[in-house]
Amino acid sequence: MNKTKKVLLGTMLAGAVTVGAGFGTGTFSDFVDSASSTGNKIETGKLDISLTGQTFSATNKAPGYKESQTFTISNDGTLDAKDLKAVATVTVKKDGAAVTDLSPYGDFQVSFAGHTVPLKDVKSTIENNVGGTLARGAHQDIPVQMELVRKPGVNQNEYQNLSVEVSVEVSAAAYEN
Repeated sequence: MNKTKKVLLGTMLAGAVTVGAGFGTGTFSDFVDSASSTGNKIETGKLDISLTGQTFSATNKAPGYKESQTFTISNDGTLDAKDLKAVATVTVKKDGAAVTDLSPYGDFQVSFAGHTVPLKDVKSTIENNVGGTLARGAHQDIPVQMELVRKPGVNQNEYQNLSVEVSVEVSAAAYEN
């Protein structure tokens, strides 16, 4: 036999054995299935609080001066503002120099959300009356009135050249319980 015939005969024999082996053992098959999960996404919200209102700006005032403003804390975010708090800074100067003892200035009063207090208690009153939770889209109005009480017949010269500045920063957190 020549070489070509041998190769051809060997190939046919190998094919027959393979086909025979398949018939002898049965049919091979698999069950196949698949599943998928799509759209798994978590999106966070936004915490957006603001403090707005007309600031007090008064110069050359005397006893009897009174001014009222309303400040508004707003939550314009998509999450509830929790642990709402305020940090107040009260700076008082007399003749340009810093004043640390505010007790002599009891006639300078501030009403904050209905609580009238002397100047020395303004910081703690503000900080103690802002708190809790502010729902998304909600706001809280805070009426504030500053007054230098006039006492007819009483010398109030200690109030001359007095400068009072109050700054308030409001903060909050957003979290799941």
